[in-house]
Amino acid sequence: MHAAANVSRETFSEPRSFSRSRYGNAKSVKGARMQQKLLDAAFALVAAGTLRPSSAEIAARANVRRNAVNEQFGYTAELYEALASDRFVDLRRVLGIPALLPLADQQRLVWLIVAGVEKPR
Repeated sequence: MHAAANVSRETFSEPRSFSRSRYGNAKSVKGARMQQKLLDAAFALVAAGTLRPSSAEIAARANVRRNAVNEQFGYTAELYEALASDRFVDLRRVLGIPALLPLADQQRLVWLIVAGVEKPR
C-alpha cells in the first residue's frame, strides 16, 4: 500500500502554510519573501527616524520596484499595521517606549506611532 493512501481528503484540501500571507496578497513563497523584505526596509527606516516612510522610500530601501508595497500590502497603511504587529518588541525599543508600562499600553503606543491608528481588538 502506498503511504499517500492513508492521508485523508481533508488534508489535501487545507491550504499550505506559505500559500497566503496574513497581510495581503502573497500567494507564493516569493511573495512572502517580498513582504518580509519590505517589512525589513520599513523597520530600518523607522529605526533611522522616519516614523511613517512613504512607499517610495520603503521600495528604494528594499531595492525593489516602487509599486511593490501596493502589490504586496494593498496600501502603505497595511504595511504599517503589519510592521506594528510583527516587530512590536523591536519597535518598542527603537521608539523608546518604557517596558514598565502595561503591555496593552505599549502595544497601543507602537500602533499609534507607527500605524497612526488604534490597534484592532
